[in-house]
Amino acid sequence: MGRFIASVSDCAKAQEFEQEKISKIELAAEEALVNIIRYAYPEGPGDVEMTCKTDGGQFVIEIIDSGIPFDVTAMPDPDVTVGIQEREPGGLGFFL
Repeated sequence: MGRFIASVSDCAKAQEFEQEKISKIELAAEEALVNIIRYAYPEGPGDVEMTCKTDGGQFVIEIIDSGIPFDVTAMPDPDVTVGIQEREPGGLGFFL
């Protein structure tokens, strides 16, 4: 996974983003990759392709895999009014 994050970081640096923004981009990419690794391929390794580019003034990271599909629209919105002690870990990635 490190080479994916390094690649995204290099791409963001080439766009001259500030380090704080690069760190946020790295975190978002890492979260997406961890979810793919954990849920799209529960039986073991699988294929993942990641590209990073600018498109019409937008910074775009595209991640493609052939694992088990995930329908984000089927997930309920997290209850962000509940205190952290009462909340189960996870479930905020897409929300954030």
